[in-house]
Amino acid sequence: MNSGVPEGYNIADENAPPQNVEEEPFAGMQEDGDLGFLSHGEVNPARADDQSVLPYEYHGGEFVLDYQFVSEGKLDSIGFLLFLDGKPQAYKVNDTGAEYEYLHCFRTSEKHEEKFSFVFTPDTGKKGDTLNMTVVSVTRPDFQPDMKETSSYGWYHQSFERVLKLHFNEDAPESDSMYGESITAFRDVSISEEKVTSSFIENELVKAGWDGVTMDTLRQRWHVTTYYSQMAG
Repeated sequence: MNSGVPEGYNIADENAPPQNVEEEPFAGMQEDGDLGFLSHGEVNPARADDQSVLPYEYHGGEFVLDYQFVSEGKLDSIGFLLFLDGKPQAYKVNDTGAEYEYLHCFRTSEKHEEKFSFVFTPDTGKKGDTLNMTVVSVTRPDFQPDMKETSSYGWYHQSFERVLKLHFNEDAPESDSMYGESITAFRDVSISEEKVTSSFIENELVKAGWDGVTMDTLRQRWHVTTYYSQMAG
């Protein structure tokens, strides 16, 4: 099958890094015990004589990038982030009338293949620029450890990127109000390092929502002696 998806990776266990496959998305099938496989890439791009993908062309207004992914195994869900010249881009999926999102989550089955479109208006770029347009997948982006049955992210939230080029024939529009009112997520951020003591566990960790954590829990599961706390005002 020639799906046009150029790269992929297998997830073999909790600690294994993504394994890239250069051309065929199913060139390396899962071995017994693999947790999943993911491949994603552009749909029917324009290609040069050497079959490399040519830069996409931006002519103003909203830009549409046709995309697809193939997954197998116990991935449950896949999310995508979109960056232009390293800057996150809010996008819509398929429908120009949809809501803007920075991360859209797709639910997946044991064997899943889906085509969709990123619809977005670049918030950076001048006429004549050719910028990197990077699509980053995130495995199970909605997963959070409950600190009872699970205590780490394991292979969840692994990322895998595909980098394309976008050439600007027009300037990107001003973006001050394009996505609505901006939100300042963090202000007056400070970072501190604390010794892990019984008092710290009983007071500070409980305040942060980490109920039921004990010194033995930390020793057995994480083998750490210090806890790094980021406090946002």
